[in-house]
Amino acid sequence: MREIRFRAWNKELKRMHKVERIDWHFERGDSLDMVYLIPEDRGDDHPELRIHDVELLEYTGLKDVNGVEIYEGDILAVNRPHEIINMVCKWVEEFGCFMFCFKLDSKPKLIGGGCLSIDQFGEPYNKKAAVIGNIYENPELLED
Repeated sequence: MREIRFRAWNKELKRMHKVERIDWHFERGDSLDMVYLIPEDRGDDHPELRIHDVELLEYTGLKDVNGVEIYEGDILAVNRPHEIINMVCKWVEEFGCFMFCFKLDSKPKLIGGGCLSIDQFGEPYNKKAAVIGNIYENPELLED
């Protein structure tokens, strides 16, 4: 079983943060409410943000060729026999899985359609792929 971990894109500051914990709405208990971030400096308090102020990005359980953890929203350079292609990791609710797609707006299909499921991506792809950025800080990496 993989470890469940998140990072958060702060929409206002345009920065990525590691997540310490996520709290449910206190009164209703049926929705996420607050995200607590891991402080970047030892002297900082644990910053907290409302859920609507961040994009939560889940860890896939995979690591790239350099041992870097692969998260939802990451862009990977995949070394194929005669070319290097960039792919983006995204969660596809329709199939209930992470998929690796050639473009952010690729229409996911289990076979073809420009996307691979996490099972299809695993071996041999992650042994030939390196995280080179993410869709928030480096969207230009997915341009043609």
